[in-house]
Amino acid sequence: MKPVSPVSALSLFAMSFTLVLCVITPVVLFLLLRRRHARMAGPLVAGALAFYVSQMLIRIPLLQFGLPYLEKQGILLSRGFLFLLGFSLSAGLFEETARLGAFQWLLKGRQTWAVGVAFGIGHSGIEAILLTGITYVNNLVLSILYNQGKIDSFLTGKAPPEMVTQIVSALTGTRTDLFFAAGLERILTMAIHIALSLVVLEGLKKGRPWLYWLLAVLLHTGVNLLPTGLTAAGLSIWWSEAALLVLACIALVYVFNSRNRFQVESTDTDEAHKALEEGY
Repeated sequence: MKPVSPVSALSLFAMSFTLVLCVITPVVLFLLLRRRHARMAGPLVAGALAFYVSQMLIRIPLLQFGLPYLEKQGILLSRGFLFLLGFSLSAGLFEETARLGAFQWLLKGRQTWAVGVAFGIGHSGIEAILLTGITYVNNLVLSILYNQGKIDSFLTGKAPPEMVTQIVSALTGTRTDLFFAAGLERILTMAIHIALSLVVLEGLKKGRPWLYWLLAVLLHTGVNLLPTGLTAAGLSIWWSEAALLVLACIALVYVFNSRNRFQVESTDTDEAHKALEEGY
């Protein structure tokens, strides 16, 4: 297909920017954490595994199977409130349950602030790579092939002509700022996932895991529902990004404030064990 309206250089840069953010940010965050805390690879992998199992192996296949059926029966209207609520709630239920299970079984006895942060980095990092990073690798490759007039030969036998046309329309018709927005959204979401991981872990540490699990599910649902609801209402995507920015700032305040609580509780526990050992 000879390019009629090539993908602009700025759009290519925006795709590259988002791709780099999705891959580099979790790596940098993990390296910074590991400089001060040892043995963080396990929690990082546990977080990635929790996301992969709960989303890629369970929730997304269930949604792909169930949502078309519900819409066909008229139970859900695509992009209606019930659809958005169910979509958001299901993410909270599956992901927060996976967090709780991972902390209870894979990371049993490791209830420190750094472990919660590393888990959140792993969870959000693999999400960014799988859901956005890989997509933007494809976007970049297809955009370059289209600009060189080679996309037809590349996709011959892999996609019908009408799908090729749809792909080209999406690449050339998407505003450049939306490519940038995808990268910003991933960064903001990382902060929120780290906070949610600490919420679940704090519940375990305080002996009230299901209460804090419920809180995390409700928070996760709200975090998903607010920006998607704004977009569904017809507002600019930048209103959604602004809402996510506010939520991410709140999440970061919680993350840094919770560090003191984890340290105080750990100190109290150590002193109690010491007193028992000494016969008090």
